[in-house]
Amino acid sequence: MLCPNRGYADARMLYQPLNRLCEPDPTGRAEIAEFVSPALAKSREVYVIANNKAEGCAPSATEWKSRDCLIIHAASGFPS
Repeated sequence: MLCPNRGYADARMLYQPLNRLCEPDPTGRAEIAEFVSPALAKSREVYVIANNKAEGCAPSATEWKSRDCLIIHAASGFPS
């Protein structure tokens, strides 16, 4: 998701060359992690799609989102 104050074209210009996190979004990551945690608790597969406009680099953003999901899942006391 884009930051609320950022348009698509602005993000593309700001984030070029899309090879690093430019605007980390810990709040958004936490929201995604909380959203998928119940599915993880039921051993369901979860897919989170990231775009380069999400924090500036889809691969890095996805890695951080995955870590946050695992941390929240573990902290919730749900079995792996």
